[in-house]
Amino acid sequence: MEYHDQHPSPQDDIPVSTGPEMSDLGPQGEGEPQGEGATATKVKENVREKLNQGAHRVREGLESSRQATSSRLRSASHGIRDLETRLGQGMEQAREKTSAGLEATSRRVESMAEYLEQHDSRQMLEDMKVVVRRNPGKSMIAGLLVGLFVGRLLR
Repeated sequence: MEYHDQHPSPQDDIPVSTGPEMSDLGPQGEGEPQGEGATATKVKENVREKLNQGAHRVREGLESSRQATSSRLRSASHGIRDLETRLGQGMEQAREKTSAGLEATSRRVESMAEYLEQHDSRQMLEDMKVVVRRNPGKSMIAGLLVGLFVGRLLR
């Protein structure tokens, strides 16, 4: 027996018997089926009817699952698009902040370059003394860090 005969496709109805077999008919060849043949025919029809009903339920279940899955996938797609939009906005804000930070850093480096070009070592030493007098705690910490850094370089 083929697989198709045992398991009907959900999209194909199983054909129902078209009538009783000739050997199951009464003496004149007409009328109701007789004996064991009639019972077998009724069982076959019942089995086919139940299989058709089962196949119909399976098709309905598949259709319901298909629609639910489609809806969930569409919802996930919308969520992904929303996330992409928010990330794009966040990236734009991050880019703007980074750009502003880089611009400020560039200005400070440029200012330091101008200071070094315009001042000799004596003027820089005097400026350093003024900074240390105004900020003794920060100057001690900075001196300690510079000392550690120089010590590492000289090893």
